[in-house]
Amino acid sequence: PELEIEEEGGWKNYSATLQQGIVRTRRDVDEEANHLFAFEVEAKVQKRKLVFFASSRYECDEWSSLMRKHAVHHDLDNGFLVSQTILGKGSYSTVLLATDRMKKEKVALKIIPKSRLSREERQLLVEEVRISQELNNVYCVKTHEFIELLDKFVLVMEYVPGGELFEKILYGMYPQEDVRRMMRQLMAGVAYMHSRGICHRDLKPENFLLSSEKPLSVKIADFGISINVDPEDPNSSLLDKDKLRCSPGYGAPEIVLHQAYGLPADMWSMGVVLYLLLTG
Repeated sequence: PELEIEEEGGWKNYSATLQQGIVRTRRDVDEEANHLFAFEVEAKVQKRKLVFFASSRYECDEWSSLMRKHAVHHDLDNGFLVSQTILGKGSYSTVLLATDRMKKEKVALKIIPKSRLSREERQLLVEEVRISQELNNVYCVKTHEFIELLDKFVLVMEYVPGGELFEKILYGMYPQEDVRRMMRQLMAGVAYMHSRGICHRDLKPENFLLSSEKPLSVKIADFGISINVDPEDPNSSLLDKDKLRCSPGYGAPEIVLHQAYGLPADMWSMGVVLYLLLTG
């Protein structure tokens, strides 16, 4: 397939730039509000950017995937000072605290060994990277970069110092005013995701991070099973069949019963979260 290229800044050496580049999927529209399938390659050092346009989502995903393979970083320590502080653990990943050597900022590194991933889990990771890099909202944890090493994948994410909301509510309830404040922020984040046709599918206190206590501020994290919903049928378009794409206790009935579902499933999860915050 052919690609149209929009150059920003002018590059003289494309191959050298790609090896140190960041590949991101974009969501652009033209003057007539038609959806454009595009991704960009940005050089961290040269501060230059190339935008590629394809004729379909499939071609866009195929090209961006190939670009990411050639943008492999061979040594994580070149760009980051990685500590042994564990911020969190998942079924196949570990999140470590690190410092970006260039920006002098703390970041969270989600380390995912390739050996632990099945083919299906790799596809979920592709979706997580694409969706998390697409999000740009104050109430959603940002993913700055996706890095592929020889034996692992790494997501470079915004560092949120306050830890999981779940850990806080284990020691008691928040006052109603604090609950109201947190729910407003979280619902604003969910509304933003839904406006972009994204269903989180795993909204729970373990996936909400506190960026500060005073004033109270919270962000949505972990887009590992998030998915795009068909814009033609946003309320009833997904069917998990024999896979349970939610956390027990938080999933909407239609997901648990393996029925068609969509964006409203996230609202059920938020209702469970509200109940938990109010009752402890």
